[in-house]
Amino acid sequence: MVVSWIQNSISSSIKSSVAFVDDAHKIWTDLQDRFSQQNGPRIFQLKKSLAGILQDNDSVSVYYGKLKTLWDELSIYDPIPVCNCATGVVPPPMPPMPLDQQQGQQQPQYQQPPPLQQWMMMPPPQQQLPQQQPLQPQPLPVWAQQPPQVAVPPPQQPQPQMAQVQTQPQQQYAAAQTSP
Repeated sequence: MVVSWIQNSISSSIKSSVAFVDDAHKIWTDLQDRFSQQNGPRIFQLKKSLAGILQDNDSVSVYYGKLKTLWDELSIYDPIPVCNCATGVVPPPMPPMPLDQQQGQQQPQYQQPPPLQQWMMMPPPQQQLPQQQPLQPQPLPVWAQQPPQVAVPPPQQPQPQMAQVQTQPQQQYAAAQTSP
């Protein structure tokens, strides 16, 4: 039923390419791949124009007309709804959403930050930094309270020295004491 509806809705030149396909989902994705409009540079230009549009001296109705024109052209480039059900039936179109909700659902491919308004260009108010407290004497850590240890040099190897001692015989010493 859906296949016949799609085949009766499309032009005869396109119908011949999908005439023998029995699955509505396959027909829909084939047509989507071939005919969906994706124009990244134009979408970027439209979003840039929307971000930079100003009312200036225009009346509200003229300003709204400019906005509406940009919104309508941008809605042309919205992607075709994707079939996400098991039967292959395309869901009915959703009611139109406000532009701010549409932008929240889709992440734009090209985006430029909006121009700054006058109130945004004012310098921020000066914030006072918290005043630092004067340094309080703190107890020293344990390692700083210990007296420094003196480095003891490594022991040196004794160097061999030669000494010569001459001894006198005991008798001569005793005889030398008795004779004056």
